Amino acid sequence: PAAAGMNPSIIRMRPAFKQKFTGLALFLTLALPCAMRADDVNPVPGISYSTLEQVVPGPGLPEGLELGGANNNLDLAQYEGRFFFAFRTAPTHFASRETRLIILSSPDAKTWQVEKIIHKGRDMREPRVLVHKNRLFFYFFTAGKNPWTFSPQHIWAMEYEGPGQWTEPRTIWKPGCVNWRAKEHNGVALMTTYCAAGVTETMGGEPSEVSLLKSEDGFNWTYYDPERPVQLYGGSEAAFEFDDEGNFYTVVRNEAGASKICSAPADDIGNWECVDSPYKYDSPLMFKHNSQ
Repeated sequence: PAAAGMNPSIIRMRPAFKQKFTGLALFLTLALPCAMRADDVNPVPGISYSTLEQVVPGPGLPEGLELGGANNNLDLAQYEGRFFFAFRTAPTHFASRETRLIILSSPDAKTWQVEKIIHKGRDMREPRVLVHKNRLFFYFFTAGKNPWTFSPQHIWAMEYEGPGQWTEPRTIWKPGCVNWRAKEHNGVALMTTYCAAGVTETMGGEPSEVSLLKSEDGFNWTYYDPERPVQLYGGSEAAFEFDDEGNFYTVVRNEAGASKICSAPADDIGNWECVDSPYKYDSPLMFKHNSQ
Protein backbone atom coordinates (compact mmCIF):
# COMPACT_ATOMS: atom_id res chain seq x y z
CA PRO A 1 0.00 0.00 0.00
CA ALA A 2 2.71 2.50 0.88
CA ALA A 3 4.49 1.87 -2.41
CA ALA A 4 1.27 2.58 -4.28
CA GLY A 5 0.78 5.86 -2.46
CA MET A 6 -2.40 4.72 -0.74
CA ASN A 7 -3.66 5.38 2.75
CA PRO A 8 -3.34 1.94 4.42
CA SER A 9 -6.31 2.68 6.69
CA ILE A 10 -8.58 2.68 3.65
CA ILE A 11 -7.57 -0.61 2.12
CA ARG A 12 -6.33 -2.82 4.94
CA MET A 13 -8.54 -5.85 5.51
CA ARG A 14 -9.51 -6.26 9.17
CA PRO A 15 -11.30 -9.03 11.11
CA ALA A 16 -14.93 -8.05 10.83
CA PHE A 17 -15.93 -9.04 14.35
CA LYS A 18 -12.99 -7.28 16.04
CA GLN A 19 -12.50 -4.01 14.21
CA LYS A 20 -14.64 -1.20 12.87
CA PHE A 21 -14.29 -0.12 9.28
CA THR A 22 -12.81 3.34 9.00
CA GLY A 23 -13.67 5.15 5.81
CA LEU A 24 -14.78 5.32 2.19
CA ALA A 25 -12.77 6.20 -0.87
CA LEU A 26 -14.35 7.75 -3.95
CA PHE A 27 -12.96 6.51 -7.23
CA LEU A 28 -13.39 9.27 -9.80
CA THR A 29 -11.91 7.29 -12.71
CA LEU A 30 -10.76 3.73 -12.00
CA ALA A 31 -9.47 2.55 -8.64
CA LEU A 32 -6.77 -0.01 -8.01
CA PRO A 33 -7.96 -3.36 -6.67
CA CYS A 34 -7.19 -3.15 -2.98
CA ALA A 35 -4.96 -6.23 -2.96
CA MET A 36 -2.65 -4.93 -5.71
CA ARG A 37 0.11 -2.39 -6.00
CA ALA A 38 0.32 0.16 -8.79
CA ASP A 39 3.02 -1.81 -10.63
CA ASP A 40 0.90 -4.98 -10.47
CA VAL A 41 -1.89 -3.53 -12.60
CA ASN A 42 -1.88 -4.02 -16.36
CA PRO A 43 -3.30 -0.81 -17.86
CA VAL A 44 -6.34 -1.10 -20.12
CA PRO A 45 -6.19 1.12 -23.23
CA GLY A 46 -8.23 4.28 -22.74
CA ILE A 47 -8.60 3.85 -18.97
CA SER A 48 -6.53 5.67 -16.39
CA TYR A 49 -6.87 6.08 -12.65
CA SER A 50 -6.32 9.01 -10.31
CA THR A 51 -4.77 9.08 -6.87
CA LEU A 52 -7.06 7.64 -4.21
CA GLU A 53 -8.92 10.43 -2.44
CA GLN A 54 -10.55 9.67 0.91
CA VAL A 55 -13.99 11.26 1.06
CA VAL A 56 -15.51 9.87 4.26
CA PRO A 57 -14.21 10.99 6.68
CA GLY A 58 -12.64 13.81 4.71
CA PRO A 59 -12.03 17.55 4.55
CA GLY A 60 -14.75 18.15 1.95
CA LEU A 61 -17.65 17.03 4.15
CA PRO A 62 -20.06 19.54 5.71
CA GLU A 63 -19.00 20.77 9.14
CA GLY A 64 -20.71 18.92 11.97
CA LEU A 65 -21.74 15.88 9.92
CA GLU A 66 -21.85 12.97 12.40
CA LEU A 67 -20.39 9.67 11.24
CA GLY A 68 -20.26 6.21 12.75
CA GLY A 69 -17.28 3.90 12.89
CA ALA A 70 -18.42 2.00 9.77
CA ASN A 71 -18.93 3.91 6.52
CA ASN A 72 -19.75 1.67 3.59
CA ASN A 73 -22.49 0.66 1.10
CA LEU A 74 -22.09 3.51 -1.37
CA ASP A 75 -23.26 4.67 -4.77
CA LEU A 76 -22.59 7.64 -7.04
CA ALA A 77 -24.30 9.29 -10.03
CA GLN A 78 -24.19 12.57 -11.96
CA TYR A 79 -27.36 14.58 -12.42
CA GLU A 80 -27.88 18.15 -13.65
CA GLY A 81 -24.20 19.00 -13.33
CA ARG A 82 -23.74 17.62 -9.81
CA PHE A 83 -22.43 14.42 -8.25
CA PHE A 84 -24.91 12.68 -5.95
CA PHE A 85 -23.14 10.40 -3.48
CA ALA A 86 -24.93 8.14 -0.98
CA PHE A 87 -23.54 5.91 1.75
CA ARG A 88 -24.41 4.06 4.96
CA THR A 89 -22.96 5.10 8.32
CA ALA A 90 -23.33 3.03 11.52
CA PRO A 91 -21.35 2.00 14.61
CA THR A 92 -20.15 -1.20 12.88
CA HIS A 93 -20.70 -3.08 9.64
CA PHE A 94 -23.48 -5.08 11.28
CA ALA A 95 -27.16 -4.27 11.79
CA SER A 96 -27.85 -1.37 14.14
CA ARG A 97 -30.73 0.86 15.22
CA GLU A 98 -28.31 3.78 14.79
CA THR A 99 -27.78 3.21 11.07
CA ARG A 100 -28.26 6.26 8.85
CA LEU A 101 -28.14 6.74 5.09
CA ILE A 102 -26.59 10.03 3.99
CA ILE A 103 -27.03 11.58 0.53
CA LEU A 104 -24.52 14.29 -0.40
CA SER A 105 -24.13 16.37 -3.56
CA SER A 106 -21.25 18.32 -5.05
CA PRO A 107 -20.42 20.20 -8.26
CA ASP A 108 -16.82 18.93 -8.26
CA ALA A 109 -16.74 15.75 -6.11
CA LYS A 110 -14.54 17.59 -3.62
CA THR A 111 -16.78 19.84 -1.51
CA TRP A 112 -20.03 18.20 -0.44
CA GLN A 113 -23.34 19.37 0.98
CA VAL A 114 -26.05 17.31 2.67
CA GLU A 115 -29.07 16.47 0.54
CA LYS A 116 -30.82 14.04 2.87
CA ILE A 117 -30.22 11.98 6.02
CA ILE A 118 -32.45 8.93 6.54
CA HIS A 119 -32.89 7.19 9.90
CA LYS A 120 -35.54 4.54 10.56
CA GLY A 121 -34.35 3.00 13.83
CA ARG A 122 -33.22 -0.19 12.11
CA ASP A 123 -30.56 -1.28 9.67
CA MET A 124 -30.55 0.12 6.13
CA ARG A 125 -28.33 -0.89 3.22
CA GLU A 126 -27.69 -0.79 -0.52
CA PRO A 127 -28.29 2.91 -1.27
CA ARG A 128 -28.67 3.23 -5.03
CA VAL A 129 -28.86 6.39 -7.12
CA LEU A 130 -30.57 6.09 -10.52
CA VAL A 131 -31.04 8.66 -13.29
CA HIS A 132 -34.09 7.66 -15.34
CA LYS A 133 -35.85 9.81 -17.95
CA ASN A 134 -34.03 12.90 -16.65
CA ARG A 135 -35.31 12.22 -13.11
CA LEU A 136 -33.19 11.24 -10.12
CA PHE A 137 -34.29 8.34 -7.91
CA PHE A 138 -32.88 6.91 -4.69
CA TYR A 139 -33.40 3.34 -3.49
CA PHE A 140 -32.45 1.40 -0.36
CA PHE A 141 -33.72 -1.45 1.77
CA THR A 142 -34.48 -1.71 5.46
CA ALA A 143 -33.41 -4.73 7.51
CA GLY A 144 -33.55 -5.76 11.15
CA LYS A 145 -32.10 -4.56 14.45
CA ASN A 146 -30.19 -7.67 15.53
CA PRO A 147 -26.50 -7.51 14.49
CA TRP A 148 -26.32 -11.31 14.25
CA THR A 149 -29.08 -11.81 11.69
CA PHE A 150 -29.79 -10.66 8.14
CA SER A 151 -33.48 -9.72 7.94
CA PRO A 152 -34.52 -7.77 4.83
CA GLN A 153 -37.83 -5.96 5.35
CA HIS A 154 -38.70 -3.59 2.48
CA ILE A 155 -37.21 -1.81 -0.53
CA TRP A 156 -37.85 1.95 -0.51
CA ALA A 157 -37.83 4.62 -3.23
CA MET A 158 -37.55 8.42 -3.23
CA GLU A 159 -37.34 11.06 -5.98
CA TYR A 160 -35.24 14.22 -6.03
CA GLU A 161 -37.33 17.40 -6.35
CA GLY A 162 -34.67 20.09 -5.87
CA PRO A 163 -31.74 21.02 -3.61
CA GLY A 164 -32.37 19.30 -0.29
CA GLN A 165 -35.88 18.28 -1.37
CA TRP A 166 -36.90 14.65 -1.84
CA THR A 167 -40.22 12.84 -1.83
CA GLU A 168 -41.03 10.83 1.27
CA PRO A 169 -39.72 7.24 1.11
CA ARG A 170 -42.30 4.78 -0.14
CA THR A 171 -42.09 1.01 -0.23
CA ILE A 172 -41.80 -0.73 -3.56
CA TRP A 173 -41.77 -4.33 -4.71
CA LYS A 174 -42.29 -7.30 -2.39
CA PRO A 175 -41.42 -7.58 1.33
CA GLY A 176 -38.31 -9.55 2.23
CA CYS A 177 -36.33 -8.57 -0.87
CA VAL A 178 -33.08 -6.68 -1.45
CA ASN A 179 -32.36 -4.23 -4.26
CA TRP A 180 -28.93 -4.64 -5.79
CA ARG A 181 -28.07 -2.71 -9.00
CA ALA A 182 -30.26 -0.35 -11.03
CA LYS A 183 -29.63 1.38 -14.35
CA GLU A 184 -31.49 2.67 -17.38
CA HIS A 185 -31.37 0.81 -20.70
CA ASN A 186 -33.24 1.90 -23.83
CA GLY A 187 -35.45 4.23 -21.78
CA VAL A 188 -36.48 1.53 -19.29
CA ALA A 189 -35.30 1.37 -15.68
CA LEU A 190 -33.93 -2.05 -14.74
CA MET A 191 -33.11 -3.45 -11.30
CA THR A 192 -31.81 -6.76 -10.01
CA THR A 193 -33.21 -8.02 -6.71
CA TYR A 194 -32.84 -11.08 -4.55
CA CYS A 195 -35.43 -12.42 -2.13
CA ALA A 196 -35.62 -15.02 0.66
CA ALA A 197 -32.70 -13.39 2.51
CA GLY A 198 -30.06 -14.53 0.04
CA VAL A 199 -27.65 -16.05 2.54
CA THR A 200 -29.93 -18.37 4.54
CA GLU A 201 -29.20 -21.29 2.21
CA THR A 202 -25.78 -21.63 3.83
CA MET A 203 -27.62 -22.53 7.03
CA GLY A 204 -30.10 -24.92 5.46
CA GLY A 205 -32.70 -22.34 4.45
CA GLU A 206 -34.50 -21.93 1.15
CA PRO A 207 -32.38 -20.82 -1.82
CA SER A 208 -32.82 -17.20 -2.76
CA GLU A 209 -34.52 -15.98 -5.92
CA VAL A 210 -32.70 -13.54 -8.21
CA SER A 211 -34.99 -11.51 -10.47
CA LEU A 212 -34.69 -8.80 -13.11
CA LEU A 213 -37.29 -6.04 -12.72
CA LYS A 214 -38.36 -3.16 -14.97
CA SER A 215 -40.11 0.17 -14.46
CA GLU A 216 -41.33 3.01 -16.63
CA ASP A 217 -41.71 5.58 -13.82
CA GLY A 218 -39.11 4.59 -11.21
CA PHE A 219 -41.71 3.68 -8.58
CA ASN A 220 -43.85 0.90 -10.02
CA TRP A 221 -41.78 -2.20 -10.70
CA THR A 222 -42.77 -5.47 -12.36
CA TYR A 223 -40.93 -8.64 -13.36
CA TYR A 224 -39.07 -8.04 -16.60
CA ASP A 225 -40.60 -11.24 -17.94
CA PRO A 226 -43.76 -12.21 -16.01
CA GLU A 227 -43.63 -15.69 -17.58
CA ARG A 228 -40.10 -16.10 -16.24
CA PRO A 229 -40.19 -14.15 -12.95
CA VAL A 230 -37.07 -15.72 -11.43
CA GLN A 231 -33.90 -15.70 -13.50
CA LEU A 232 -31.77 -17.68 -11.06
CA TYR A 233 -32.21 -19.69 -7.85
CA GLY A 234 -29.48 -19.80 -5.24
CA GLY A 235 -27.72 -16.48 -5.82
CA SER A 236 -27.89 -13.01 -4.35
CA GLU A 237 -26.09 -9.84 -5.50
CA ALA A 238 -26.36 -9.59 -9.31
CA ALA A 239 -24.49 -6.89 -11.23
CA PHE A 240 -25.29 -6.39 -14.92
CA GLU A 241 -24.27 -4.53 -18.05
CA PHE A 242 -24.87 -4.52 -21.83
CA ASP A 243 -22.54 -4.74 -24.81
CA ASP A 244 -22.77 -2.59 -27.95
CA GLU A 245 -25.35 -4.95 -29.48
CA GLY A 246 -27.56 -4.83 -26.39
CA ASN A 247 -26.71 -8.32 -25.17
CA PHE A 248 -27.00 -8.72 -21.41
CA TYR A 249 -24.26 -9.90 -19.02
CA THR A 250 -24.32 -10.47 -15.26
CA VAL A 251 -22.19 -11.85 -12.45
CA VAL A 252 -24.05 -13.21 -9.42
CA ARG A 253 -22.70 -13.74 -5.91
CA ASN A 254 -23.47 -17.06 -4.24
CA GLU A 255 -22.73 -17.64 -0.55
CA ALA A 256 -23.31 -21.40 -0.72
CA GLY A 257 -20.90 -22.31 -3.50
CA ALA A 258 -19.79 -21.30 -6.97
CA SER A 259 -20.96 -17.90 -8.14
CA LYS A 260 -22.49 -17.50 -11.58
CA ILE A 261 -21.62 -15.74 -14.82
CA CYS A 262 -24.69 -15.34 -17.02
CA SER A 263 -25.69 -13.80 -20.34
CA ALA A 264 -28.83 -13.26 -22.39
CA PRO A 265 -29.51 -12.10 -25.97
CA ALA A 266 -30.59 -8.54 -26.65
CA ASP A 267 -34.08 -9.62 -27.71
CA ASP A 268 -34.68 -11.74 -24.59
CA ILE A 269 -32.63 -10.34 -21.69
CA GLY A 270 -34.74 -12.17 -19.12
CA ASN A 271 -33.58 -15.54 -20.43
CA TRP A 272 -30.29 -16.05 -18.60
CA GLU A 273 -27.85 -18.81 -19.46
CA CYS A 274 -25.31 -19.32 -16.67
CA VAL A 275 -22.05 -21.11 -15.97
CA ASP A 276 -20.34 -21.65 -12.62
CA SER A 277 -17.38 -19.54 -11.57
CA PRO A 278 -14.79 -20.64 -8.97
CA TYR A 279 -14.81 -17.12 -7.54
CA LYS A 280 -17.14 -15.59 -4.96
CA TYR A 281 -18.23 -12.18 -6.22
CA ASP A 282 -18.73 -9.99 -3.16
CA SER A 283 -20.63 -6.76 -3.89
CA PRO A 284 -20.22 -7.02 -7.67
CA LEU A 285 -20.36 -3.92 -9.87
CA MET A 286 -20.22 -4.00 -13.67
CA PHE A 287 -19.74 -0.96 -15.88
CA LYS A 288 -19.04 -0.26 -19.54
CA HIS A 289 -16.24 1.89 -20.88
CA ASN A 290 -16.54 2.67 -24.61
CA SER A 291 -16.97 -0.82 -26.10
CA GLN A 292 -15.36 -2.70 -23.23
